[in-house]
Amino acid sequence: TEVPVNRLVELDRAWQALDAGAVESAQRDDFTVLTAQLAAQLRERADIELQRRRWQADAVAAQRQLQAACTEAAAGTQSRERLAVATDAARSVEGALRPDGEADPATDRALAELRHVIRIAIALDVRLAVLDRLVAGSAQTVPGDDSKAESTDSARDDADEDRASTPSSMGDAQRDWQALPPLSDLHLAALLQSRHARWQQACEQVREARQSQRREEARERQRARQGQQALALADCVAQAETALDAGQLAEAHRHLMAIDEQLQGADAPVALQTRIATAQARLAQLRGWQHWAGGRARDELVQQAEALAAATVGGDGKVDGNAEADGAV
Repeated sequence: TEVPVNRLVELDRAWQALDAGAVESAQRDDFTVLTAQLAAQLRERADIELQRRRWQADAVAAQRQLQAACTEAAAGTQSRERLAVATDAARSVEGALRPDGEADPATDRALAELRHVIRIAIALDVRLAVLDRLVAGSAQTVPGDDSKAESTDSARDDADEDRASTPSSMGDAQRDWQALPPLSDLHLAALLQSRHARWQQACEQVREARQSQRREEARERQRARQGQQALALADCVAQAETALDAGQLAEAHRHLMAIDEQLQGADAPVALQTRIATAQARLAQLRGWQHWAGGRARDELVQQAEALAAATVGGDGKVDGNAEADGAV
C-alpha cells in the first residue's frame, strides 16, 4: 500500500520521542530495516511517478506534433516524409513507456490517445500514397496521336484520345482511391477530399484545353484544305474559261465536271461562285449556238444540193451537156 510521506515523518518523530533505553535492540534493528525499505519504496515510487509524468509530457508533445504533421500532409503543405518522421517519433514515445505493474488513469489515457493518432496517421499515409499516384499519373499524361484528330467524328476522337492518353496506373490509382474506407478523422478527410476535388478539376481543365487545342488544330487543317481546294477550283475555273475562249467546248465541259466532283454538292467559295456560274452559262450558250449553227449548215447544204440538182437536170429528164461539162470541170 502506498504510504504518504507525512505518515513516515510522523513515525520517525514518534520513534525519536521514545526512550532509547526502553527500546530493545532487536526492535531498534527491525525499525531501522523497515524504515530503509519504506524510504526505498518511496524513492522508487517517486521515480516511477516522475517517469510517468515525463512520458505523459512526451506523449502529449508527440501527439501534437503528429496531429500537426497529419494536418499539413493532408492539406498538401508538407510531404509524406515529414509525416513519416512524426509517426516514427510517436511510435518511439509509445515504446518508451515501461510497464510498472500499476494502473494509472492519466498514463492509460495518454497512451490510448497517442495510439489513436498513430492509427490515423498510418491510414492517412495510405490515402496520401494513392493521391500521389493520381497526381503523378496525371503529370505523365501525354497527348494522343494527331492522326485521330483528322477524323470527321471529333467527339469520338476526343474520347479515344482521352482513353489513350490516360496511363493504366492512373486508372488503377483512381479505383484504389474509391475503394478506400472513410477516414475516421473528419477534418483530415475533408482536407483530402478537397485535394482530390482540386485534382479532378485540374484534370478536367487539362482535358478541356487539350480538346480545344485539337479542335483548333482540326479547324486549321480544315482551313488549309479549303484553301488548297479553292486554289484547285480556281485553276479548274481558269482552264474552263480558257477552253471556252478557244471554243473547246468538250474541254471546257470536262473542267466544269471536275469542279462539280471537287465540290461534291457543297458550295464553292464566294469568290469563285460567280465565275463558275458564268462559265456554265457560257458553255450552255455556246452549245446552243453550236446546235443552231450545225442545223443551219445542214439547211444550206440541202439548198445547195437542190440548186445543183435543178441546174444539172433538164426539163426532159436529160442531163445538160454544158452542165455536165461544168460539173466535170
